[in-house]
Amino acid sequence: MLKMFVDCLNGCQRRDPAESEGPSWRGFGVFWQNLSGHLTALMKWREVVVMVTVLILAGGKSTRMGQDKAMMRGGVERLVAVARDAGIQRIITLCGAVERSSLFEGEVWPDPASCESLMDVIRWVIREVGDEIQFIPCDAFQLEVSGLKALISSQGGVPLDSNAMRQPLLARCPADWMPKLDANNILSMFADLASLDMGKYTGQMSNFNSPEAMSAG
Repeated sequence: MLKMFVDCLNGCQRRDPAESEGPSWRGFGVFWQNLSGHLTALMKWREVVVMVTVLILAGGKSTRMGQDKAMMRGGVERLVAVARDAGIQRIITLCGAVERSSLFEGEVWPDPASCESLMDVIRWVIREVGDEIQFIPCDAFQLEVSGLKALISSQGGVPLDSNAMRQPLLARCPADWMPKLDANNILSMFADLASLDMGKYTGQMSNFNSPEAMSAG
């Protein structure tokens, strides 16, 4: 509908402002350019968002944290709300064991029996989704709508946190991308994706694996 409206505007016959003697038509010309530009930008943003699937990693209790991070600080419910507010249409929660499925609302996928590690789950879900993907770990406690939009707009890569460390579980994956087959850890799986300097959103690109890290953050 938005595209049709923009096409209609651009296709309309309108008088050349240079041919007008009055200031009112010159004002309309400026208004027209601004309106057309804003609508086109909005249409492009909508097209990007629709293509991206958000995957929230919520596999279970953390040994180091001593509790289920998916339930902490608003947990998965908060991250789902962040993704929706960013305009994401499809949000999948990867819940881990099948008995955890009832803990979450919306589209929830348990790990298949063939997956024995998080690396296995990542490879499996990328094949299954077959679309552009934005990963979000359930302990991305500082991620907000602004940071998520910046990640999505990047078109692909691994964000750097405040310590200039790559955060692969916040990776933005292009549709034709697959993890490295010879990887032996999570970081190396995403090695061929560029590092993303997130600028003013860098502080949102952290995850937390221990109470000490949360206190420091």
